[in-house]
Amino acid sequence: MSNAPAAAPPRAPRRAPTGWAKPGTPADPQTTETPKTVTEATAKQGSPTETPAVAPSSPAPAAPRALPPSTGAAPRPVARATAGAPRAAAGPDPAATSAHAGPRLLPTAKTPPRSSLADFTILVYGAPKIGKTTLASQFEDCIFLATEPGLNALEAYQVPIESWQTFIDACKELSVGDHPFKTIVVDTIDNLFKFCSEAVLRKAGVQHESDLEWGKGWSLVKDEFLRILNRLALLPYGLILISHAEFASIKTPTKQIVRAVPTMSRQAHEIVTAIADFILYAEALETEQGTVRVLRCQAGEAWEAGTRINGFPESIQMSYQAFREAFDAAIAARGGAA
Repeated sequence: MSNAPAAAPPRAPRRAPTGWAKPGTPADPQTTETPKTVTEATAKQGSPTETPAVAPSSPAPAAPRALPPSTGAAPRPVARATAGAPRAAAGPDPAATSAHAGPRLLPTAKTPPRSSLADFTILVYGAPKIGKTTLASQFEDCIFLATEPGLNALEAYQVPIESWQTFIDACKELSVGDHPFKTIVVDTIDNLFKFCSEAVLRKAGVQHESDLEWGKGWSLVKDEFLRILNRLALLPYGLILISHAEFASIKTPTKQIVRAVPTMSRQAHEIVTAIADFILYAEALETEQGTVRVLRCQAGEAWEAGTRINGFPESIQMSYQAFREAFDAAIAARGGAA
């Protein structure tokens, strides 16, 4: 009788789930594939070892594009550039000698602070008709994912968003990078959260988040909203989120105050304010020279605001030029390239 151990059964290969799945639908490793970038798709088509699929008797109609056609600048690459020194070649390679084969994940150099507006997420909120959409339209090569009417007075690229699935489809096209856009504007983020909630509840077969036990409904909506919004924020484009303003009565340890806050629901507010690098409150002030519109960039007793960049002014004129100058000055003072 042989003492050799029995051979282990072969393991099935693992497949990564798709990144833009429909809400509430788990990725099936047997039927989903990782989305391919433009470079991978091009290499795939030119590979001589690929076995071509049998052509159907009649060609299938192409899926409609969510993004509007545009001309001008060349398409932008998808991946963000990350600075870092190359790993030293001396000594054995831990990745080669480790039992876990594959590329190294741990960094060998610190990541420098971001210095481009395309790396930041901005939340702008304020009263209706104060100029939030006009301000966003002045950012470089912007496209609006419009969840409500409000662009009739502006000439701008826009995708009308009428459902959560339409928003996901637009995000898929933007993630490919075959377009000239550099700034994505969601106008408004309030309506987008409502679309997400409707899609998740419809999938679960209930009318309200509280219809599911132990807060499960709210958890499902928040998880889906965070999943997609976080992926959108990680794309190599600037992201602007627009909301309206309301005044909330807030009790502090010493007194009761009234503060301007975004009109988002509490669940959306927790997610959006955590992702945003800038929270800007647009306010109209009455002066001797007339009405002046300003952006509150730092927190005050009467409004919610803030920024991750030190040295940013407390208030600036409400214009793209004023914001850009303040941004460049803060980056230069930090020692970065403006």
